[in-house]
Amino acid sequence: MDIELKKISKEQWAEQSNEESIIPQDENVKTVFFGIYDEDTMIGTILYAFDDEITNTYWIHAIKIDEQHEGKGYEKEALISVVEWIREHFKHCTEIRLNASKEDDSANELYRNFGFVPSGEEHDGQNVLYLSVQTASD
Repeated sequence: MDIELKKISKEQWAEQSNEESIIPQDENVKTVFFGIYDEDTMIGTILYAFDDEITNTYWIHAIKIDEQHEGKGYEKEALISVVEWIREHFKHCTEIRLNASKEDDSANELYRNFGFVPSGEEHDGQNVLYLSVQTASD
């Protein structure tokens, strides 16, 4: 499996994901939308965001794989790709965070196996997990 992340517009993301309510609304927050592609087929989406004033922490707000492609390992590959992309483009990043539904056991297992750990915080009724990332000077 060889997926590719391609930047897409907010409108494309909203059309594909049907979850526009999770887009951060703070004026300091920059949001990036990706389509997850397997060859020429978009099989899902990712939204990540960062606050211009907090330059060492980035948030993965949503990884969504289309229903017909679930269970094939795409979410794991997309997670690997977006973490690599953040690390490559933001050398000062020391932490990546995401929200995990308390009821989604398979997503929680994926995130924990990847190295995300509970922060002890909650956001919108979901657990906040974080991944420590080496900085460029390490």
